[in-house]
Amino acid sequence: MEEKNWLRRLISGEILCIVTDKKAVDWLVTNSGQEYANLGLDYVGMQLASDEQQTYFYAAYNNLNDKADAKALKSHLQYIVNLMHPLLAFLDFIAQANDDDQYADIEHIYRYSELITAIENSQAIEESLRALSSHSLFRTARSKSSLGEKLSSVLKTMEEEGFLLSDGSGTHYTVTGKLAYYIKLFEEIVQHQAPSLMEQSDDSQKELMI
Repeated sequence: MEEKNWLRRLISGEILCIVTDKKAVDWLVTNSGQEYANLGLDYVGMQLASDEQQTYFYAAYNNLNDKADAKALKSHLQYIVNLMHPLLAFLDFIAQANDDDQYADIEHIYRYSELITAIENSQAIEESLRALSSHSLFRTARSKSSLGEKLSSVLKTMEEEGFLLSDGSGTHYTVTGKLAYYIKLFEEIVQHQAPSLMEQSDDSQKELMI
């Protein structure tokens, strides 16, 4: 059953969103879908959660008085904080290339042709692209010689990490719920000023997914 597969993916830490799995989201917005998911998640001390618009769903710990769950959540949040350094650098680069003053939300589309044109027409944007390869997340772009190859490598990495979904041809990429979720969590962490999580991350090491 698809429902069992969706439940397993939630438990494993996946973000189910309208971009990557609309069928799952269509089910999770229903009362029966939420009851099924919460019943299954409750067995592992979790509950179904989503953004306000219910465009993406994820599993959240339901009792942080449990020391093991609290420790796991802190580890998860620390991982996100560490990863946000290269992610924010990517988003800043994209905003600069698109001449936009805010980060794109879920379902927004980045077009390769528009990005490469902006890069070729601006030394500052070109330097921003080159600077991305200084982050370990985008290290595969370092060996690419042309600007087009560097851009493709960066976008491919974002796709492999689940933050973008490609159309298959590499002409346009859609922002997924995972990127929106990470940005939301990071903003909440900053807002609550959690010093133990905001320590400077070691970007020289490869970030590990939970």
